[in-house]
Amino acid sequence: MKIIKNFKKQFDYKPTIRNRDKLKKSKDFFVAGMGGSHLSADIIRDIFPELNIQVHSDYGLPRKINKESLLILSSFSGNTEEVIKRLDWALTFSEEIDPVEFLKYNLEQKNRNSR
Repeated sequence: MKIIKNFKKQFDYKPTIRNRDKLKKSKDFFVAGMGGSHLSADIIRDIFPELNIQVHSDYGLPRKINKESLLILSSFSGNTEEVIKRLDWALTFSEEIDPVEFLKYNLEQKNRNSR
């Protein structure tokens, strides 16, 4: 019942882009998420086919990913094994990912969703 009563609060969420000044322009976008965690990327890809958004819904990272790609790790719960494992793998490609900020942000999201 609590979920139903709080349904409209989901639309109050205003996402922010952290470290915007460090974000590089990219032509390749990879969204890695299991199950419904990649649903938003599927919708955006269908609406804007001109964007090169590739959805990866399997373990590991896509083979085509490189240092110029933007990798978005998507997880509804924020602490799923697959996302944490992908973060570990992604860190081998880039020193620009701050794993502490990543995990802290996911915990904040999880706490926000549980209210």
